[in-house]
Amino acid sequence: MRAENYQAGPPPGTDRLLSGLRLYQPHDLPALKQLLAEARAWPPSVPVAGDDVRYRWRRRGVNPESDVSVLPASGGALAAYFQTVKLGGGTPRLSFEMAVAPRFRYRGVGGALYRLVEERARSLGVTHLTTPVFVGPNEQCLDTVDFLQRRGFHQDSSYWQMRVGDIAEAPPPVWPAGITCRVFRRHEQDAARWAQLIRDCFHEPATTEGIEAQLGEEGVSPDGYFFAVEKAGGLEVGTSRARIDLIGGRPTGYIGTVGVLPAYRGRGIAEALILQTLAYLAGRGLADATLFVENRNTAARKLYSKMGWREVYHTDHYWKRLAQTSDE
Repeated sequence: MRAENYQAGPPPGTDRLLSGLRLYQPHDLPALKQLLAEARAWPPSVPVAGDDVRYRWRRRGVNPESDVSVLPASGGALAAYFQTVKLGGGTPRLSFEMAVAPRFRYRGVGGALYRLVEERARSLGVTHLTTPVFVGPNEQCLDTVDFLQRRGFHQDSSYWQMRVGDIAEAPPPVWPAGITCRVFRRHEQDAARWAQLIRDCFHEPATTEGIEAQLGEEGVSPDGYFFAVEKAGGLEVGTSRARIDLIGGRPTGYIGTVGVLPAYRGRGIAEALILQTLAYLAGRGLADATLFVENRNTAARKLYSKMGWREVYHTDHYWKRLAQTSDE
């Protein structure tokens, strides 16, 4: 999201500027791609592709014809847009993204659109808002951060996207003594164990139902979910999973949920899980892979860098709790 200077009340001309605001229509996609590029409201790694935009919407559960609004400008361009989607899991919240074209900034457009976001959150009974800020290396996005902080947002987390190429040339995994690997096979039982490992490895909420839903997502197969297993007793001690994404309009591998129980760390299990997952992706004809790692997880970032992964950009997630009204 890119923003403008904060203005306390509805500035002059706001009603006129937003009078054309309407729901997205499929023919808006070329203009939306141009807006996202001009406003730098897209991950700063590859050009904005229409397939990527639609793929991101599908993955996040966004219905563009009801969740995305655009503000047309002259000549078929777009002056601004915003999208919202209600997210579950953990704290129910409304996630939003917005962009204002550079020539339409400092007119109150961003502030007016944000007020619509808050109205939508209240209409859905949601008390928390969240939005991502995409930041390239050596960037700060001070205008966007200022826009959010003046409205009560704080940074909750930050994740680096890292990439590696030529994955078919990656070495095969070498499993430590006493450890082996298996894929996800017993649907409900493995989903429950996977959720438990997420809770134990990452201290994050996870449910069996959530994992089962994840397995039904686009680009996902149970064959790409890997458990590290202790041979003596068959205890699952780590996880890694694969997904096929779209980046720059072409399929790209994704690795997620790389975790090892604390008592089993420092033995090379995480590295073996990563290499096992890369081999799975390479076997499906993919040349590159990405992953996300928390900025403060220096140990994991060091491991990935040692394995040849490079940092591309980071996504800072900002949160806000809406004040309750007097009749709530």
